[in-house]
Amino acid sequence: MQEISKTFCVYPWIHQQATPNGRYNFCCIPMHTFIPDDQGLPLHTEQHSFSEAWNTTYMKNIRKKMVAGEKVNGCEKCYEQESFGKASHRQMYNKEWFDKIGQEEIFRKVEKSKLANYELDEPSIYLDLRLGNLCNLKCRMCNPQNSVQIYNEWINLDEKTQGRYSEFWKENGLKVETCTPWYESHRFWQDIESQIPHLKKVYMTGGEPTLIEGNYRFLKKCEEMGFASEIELFFNLNMTQLRENFLSQLTPFKWVGINASLDGHGLTNEYIRYPSRWATIDRNFRQLLSESKDHFEIGISTVIQTYNILFITDLLEYGEQLFQETQRIVHFDFLYCLRPPFLDFAHLPKNIKQEALRRVTDYKKRSLYFKHSHPRFESVKNGVNSLIVRLQQTMDLENREKVLDFIRY
Repeated sequence: MQEISKTFCVYPWIHQQATPNGRYNFCCIPMHTFIPDDQGLPLHTEQHSFSEAWNTTYMKNIRKKMVAGEKVNGCEKCYEQESFGKASHRQMYNKEWFDKIGQEEIFRKVEKSKLANYELDEPSIYLDLRLGNLCNLKCRMCNPQNSVQIYNEWINLDEKTQGRYSEFWKENGLKVETCTPWYESHRFWQDIESQIPHLKKVYMTGGEPTLIEGNYRFLKKCEEMGFASEIELFFNLNMTQLRENFLSQLTPFKWVGINASLDGHGLTNEYIRYPSRWATIDRNFRQLLSESKDHFEIGISTVIQTYNILFITDLLEYGEQLFQETQRIVHFDFLYCLRPPFLDFAHLPKNIKQEALRRVTDYKKRSLYFKHSHPRFESVKNGVNSLIVRLQQTMDLENREKVLDFIRY
């Protein structure tokens, strides 16, 4: 694969996101960014269409910078992951779409945009739809934008502390925002229907996708319009439930990827992803593996953070156990929690990181994944190897202030 530049990402040429609060973004990885109009105000689905958000000055500047090899504000997480050998989302997205639509097609889109001052007259082919923040969990590294449970807790704690809770979060780069029911508007659904004929892939999360009725409405509309067989789907599910009609509604689509959002095994996951129960998650995950079709791929997305750095190998071994029992390959996607900074394990004392490194290194020696060469094991190998590198790189870093922030939190 020939990259156009060291900072090039295919997303600004193919992808759009509707965030849980109804704003537009060019990617889900940047935190607290949005696509603004020329006055710097955020474009919102209630007033603006996907096509209006597609060619703003902001978007054209991003495309121009990426082609020139310049770094883009908001893409810092990918640059940081690449620095310690983790395959970044930028690199994974590029590989995925170079394989899907071909290098020539991507180069054509880029060259065509360059001739038009980085404007695109072709619509996006990949949508990231987050139709609100309805969720039944309040995961400890999550935020109010992505969980109504955390939003309600935030309001409650802020009242109890006379605003000190919000001030604490502002110091760590996060703010609370209300999610209005923008996803119920007739205007938005008219806009969505106009996008469906062009789509090749849709990513749905939330909130929790199985709870959000708008997701079922969208899937039904794709089938009614006759485009389901041309569209790939990808979900992140918390596995606390599997609705009866969920899997059946996915069957007509071209390909389906489902990642279970799990951050530990057993009690570790229950603590981080409260109030989930591991017995329920394990039962639902095994059901998913047994009932999903041949064109489904199943994996686990894990957020590496202060809470689970000593216990991540338990979850990796769970994935191996499922493979041995079901012969279904469960791949892993490691995400690194860098914000808020007190959840980044890099700030922990050296002795804790030394123990984490020992456990991960020992796991690698006995790992089933590292003894086989199947391509779908590569994500696990890359995740484990990059975790070892980052532990080594940050071994002598310790930030007592951030550790105290963690304790306060």
